[in-house]
Amino acid sequence: ANGDVDIDFEKDPINVFLTEKKGETWMQAKGTTLGADNGMGVATALAIFEDAKAGKFNHGQLEAVFTADEETTMGGAENLSPKPFLTSDILLNVDSEEEYSICIGCAGGMENSFSFPITRKEISNDEYSFINIHLKGLLGGHSGIEIHTGRANSLKCLNSLIRLASKSSKSSPLIVSFIGGGAPNVIPRESKATIAIPSSEKSTFINELNNQFELMKKAYLSVEHRIVDGKKESVMVLDVSDIEKQDESPLD
Repeated sequence: ANGDVDIDFEKDPINVFLTEKKGETWMQAKGTTLGADNGMGVATALAIFEDAKAGKFNHGQLEAVFTADEETTMGGAENLSPKPFLTSDILLNVDSEEEYSICIGCAGGMENSFSFPITRKEISNDEYSFINIHLKGLLGGHSGIEIHTGRANSLKCLNSLIRLASKSSKSSPLIVSFIGGGAPNVIPRESKATIAIPSSEKSTFINELNNQFELMKKAYLSVEHRIVDGKKESVMVLDVSDIEKQDESPLD
């Protein structure tokens, strides 16, 4: 779920809406993933068992496997017990987003952890102002099947906005914090940054930040949009808020 969405996945329903893409009507979720791919696979497998029990087709022995942690560690599949837990010789992967098709392979993935040196600087509350910048509302998506669609990456976009605004306003902001994304196989759809900037440069920087964001929305409108009254409307949102004077410098 997005950081500004309050939802309990154990109890709350998914908030869905319909949008039009390439002449087709699609269901999407507001502020969360729809969670349809795994659900479709489970439903398909159970439907096959129902039809088999009803004698609707001839079949040999059928087995279904449902594994946990597919979106995170793959721990369910990695710790699957060997024979005789399973006796089948052929596995059909029904975790697919394409109708009337069977997945005969799977996408792999890897995670990297890295660190790099940073330089910390003590600053004065009398000379600096602090700003929260929140880029949100992006479509996101699965990195395995939608990475080629040109969707915006909130981490890259927010970084670009800060750099471009700094350059065009000739200001020198300092990064206090920068965080975004939620899962390794998801295109990040929201990111947040807190910056410290000389108070004399704050107004100019914020103006340039908003100007750069308007240009970015236009650049991504062909992809990052929803249809409203037959017209494309950008889904990208930029919230910029001024933080009151800090009791302690967030860079300490």
